[in-house]
Amino acid sequence: MLLLAASACLLIRLGSVWEDVRSLIVLILLMFLAISVSLDGAIAHKPEQGRLWLIGAFGMAVVVSEALVFGLRVRFPWGYRAPYYLILSLFFLYPVALSPLVLDPGSRTLQWGLFGFSTAAGAAFLTLLPAVRRGPPYVQNNGTPWTWPMFPWTVFAVLGFAVCLRAYYLCESLHFVGGSSSIFGAYFLVPWFFAVGVLLLERAITSGRSTSQLWALLAPLVWLALANEPRNFDPVHTEFLRTFAHTLHGSPLYWTLALAAVFYGLAALRRVRLAFDAMCLSLIALAVIGPDTYRISGPWTFSAWPLLAVGLLQLPRAWRCYDSRRALIAACCLLAGTGVLLRGSWFWHYQGAIPAACLLVSLLAIGAIFRDPFARWLQGAAAVLMLAGSMALLVDASHFWPVQPWLTSSLCVLVLSGVAAAYGRAIGNAWFYAAAAGQLLAWSTDGLARGYALLKPYVVGLEQIAWGAGFFLLAMAISLWKTRLFAERFPRKERDSVRG
Repeated sequence: MLLLAASACLLIRLGSVWEDVRSLIVLILLMFLAISVSLDGAIAHKPEQGRLWLIGAFGMAVVVSEALVFGLRVRFPWGYRAPYYLILSLFFLYPVALSPLVLDPGSRTLQWGLFGFSTAAGAAFLTLLPAVRRGPPYVQNNGTPWTWPMFPWTVFAVLGFAVCLRAYYLCESLHFVGGSSSIFGAYFLVPWFFAVGVLLLERAITSGRSTSQLWALLAPLVWLALANEPRNFDPVHTEFLRTFAHTLHGSPLYWTLALAAVFYGLAALRRVRLAFDAMCLSLIALAVIGPDTYRISGPWTFSAWPLLAVGLLQLPRAWRCYDSRRALIAACCLLAGTGVLLRGSWFWHYQGAIPAACLLVSLLAIGAIFRDPFARWLQGAAAVLMLAGSMALLVDASHFWPVQPWLTSSLCVLVLSGVAAAYGRAIGNAWFYAAAAGQLLAWSTDGLARGYALLKPYVVGLEQIAWGAGFFLLAMAISLWKTRLFAERFPRKERDSVRG
């Protein structure tokens, strides 16, 4: 390592061969990692000497780094230099902190300490936030031909790679369980990747580029891929995974998804485009991925509170943006959350008629409040739903009302037809007139069919009378269509909308 550092300084002083020096610097950083890993064995055999070796190696790494900065005549601002040394110290000093526990592999404190390395590295990387906010001008005239982000982010990219390797090797070298068993899982790296995502988002916000912000919003997909725990038959790994879920009351996938929701919430507070919608999607995912879900493929659970939260968040935004689509999402989430919260209760009696009625009321309210094209489409959907619901009540009344089913269903259909007609008149939508007419037609047809079934055994020739009455009504309807009554009742605009 010393030979490489001296060679780098010599190459710059003699010929300014920066391309070769860049490779040498990367090798030196990787040697820092190799030295720290190689000294882990000393912690196990001779803990006191091992601690001294690691502390001394860290001091040597600091001296070599400062010598490179001085020898290469590089301007390395303290906004980057202090986080660099903080991250570097974790490679050497974190095993020193764990050394009193390494002789007891069953120690929960040791296992949580091994898991915590990635979290500590993430916290160290977050100290780069002030430098990130200062942007490229902070490293101008740095004494090298490299500009931002090549300088100094190449250094931190190598350190990030080293963090991932160090997190793995700590579980191998300081947790003596024998064989190839290890508690390490890919989810160990989620806290560090969270810090990387925050840095990328901050840089994208500072730059003001919407494309960079959108790319930064994709960072949680990497976290979810890491937390999507594959099937692992290693008993040591499985035991710590159970300990993790029991202690934190949730699986790694569950907490990673919650972390993604927090990340998107912070981005939404910074007014990043699409961050609010991404946060709502994360909460909706939390409604099915519960504390006992270890893989995205399941088993899934259903939770009401994330859905209720999405509904309460979307309502004021729908009003502020005057967006009927958000209002529909809010209504559906509130209704679904209520349904999950009240599952098995009176809310689901009568073959789900109560949730269906709540959905219908929501569609009618959204269609009355908003006037955009989607709200107009929702009005048509509400009219169809009212007609379909009325026909379901008449066809299978006994499943909805145990007492006097036909009488109760008939009254409901008449009330719904009156509501449809009044609503259509209030908002000026002819679809509701058609729905009201269809409901009355269905009600009268059902009544006539029941009356026909009752009278047929007692009235001779009832079938011929019924056919004659039907054709008579059809003829009257055709004649009325030809009159001006229809044109006066329905203006041309409404007739065109019905044809459309």
